[in-house]
Amino acid sequence: LTHRFFMHKATMNDPASRLRIAREAAGYDSATAAAKALGAREQTYYAHENGSRGLARAAERYAKFFGVSLD
Repeated sequence: LTHRFFMHKATMNDPASRLRIAREAAGYDSATAAAKALGAREQTYYAHENGSRGLARAAERYAKFFGVSLD
């Protein structure tokens, strides 16, 4: 197994990291592009993705948009 696998596995419990991974898997190269597509404030989305702001209230919206499970 590669180092990348272990890093991915280690971050899957962190909501901000999971959000970034979901964004990248959905084909958005940047947080800015995802925020624009979502119609969200860029500053708010970026704060969710970098972990400086909790995302519990927005998690369901993000999961639906990126086509992933909240689990």
